[in-house]
Amino acid sequence: PMDSAAASAVPKPRLQDCDAMAYNAVGVLVKYSNADRYTCEIYRSTKKVGGYKKIGTIKTSGVTWYTSNGLTYSLDSKGRAACFRSGNEFIYVDYKASFNKTYYYKVRLRNSSNKAGSFSQIRSAKAKLNAVEINSVYATSDQKVKLSWNEVSGAQGYVIYRKYNGKWKALRTVSKNTTSYTDSSVKSGKTYSYRVRPYRKSGSKRITGPVGETFRVSIKTPTVKGEYGSGSVYGPSLTVSKLTEVRRVVQSFKTNFI
Repeated sequence: PMDSAAASAVPKPRLQDCDAMAYNAVGVLVKYSNADRYTCEIYRSTKKVGGYKKIGTIKTSGVTWYTSNGLTYSLDSKGRAACFRSGNEFIYVDYKASFNKTYYYKVRLRNSSNKAGSFSQIRSAKAKLNAVEINSVYATSDQKVKLSWNEVSGAQGYVIYRKYNGKWKALRTVSKNTTSYTDSSVKSGKTYSYRVRPYRKSGSKRITGPVGETFRVSIKTPTVKGEYGSGSVYGPSLTVSKLTEVRRVVQSFKTNFI
């Protein structure tokens, strides 16, 4: 049988991962059972050995948990999501991380008698920009392609890339307040691919965010077969501008969703 000392031992939690959640936040993923019995302490340092300081705790008692869109989370004093929970897995959010700076993390549990257990393994991470979420990429004519995307928190600007003949090229750099761009250098009959990456400066160096989705557009002059005379089985004739709009919608749907 297990003796009383072993039964009361504080278990060692598993620090499963650490990763960026935003340009100024890192998520610390911890797993441990019987969460109601323990407080999990989060420690951080700027070097792997030494210099660790406690930056926060995960606890379940005395905490209000909210559920929205399938996520369960608690809030900090500023109304931000402080910790996410799924069963015996927790993600503590470190909002004190500086952009592009490497941090090292370790965690340990403490019971109601204030007895601390062993530290977990050490994992590292740095705060990074999130990827750009592109809303749409479509040809407005046989000479222009328009892109639009969602703003990325912390981005100081965006770089638009285009690929043709297998080669990616930085097409244009725009300011942080710009979330759309029209490429007027395309040619009819060609197919182009686009992607957008955010950037932010770290000191004098410009750090580009991760590669997001790639969208492809084929540039074609809109044509419709058939006789579009008034009263024909095809209905009234369509103007070039109307044909262009029909082609744009169909092309966007075909390229990006089918």
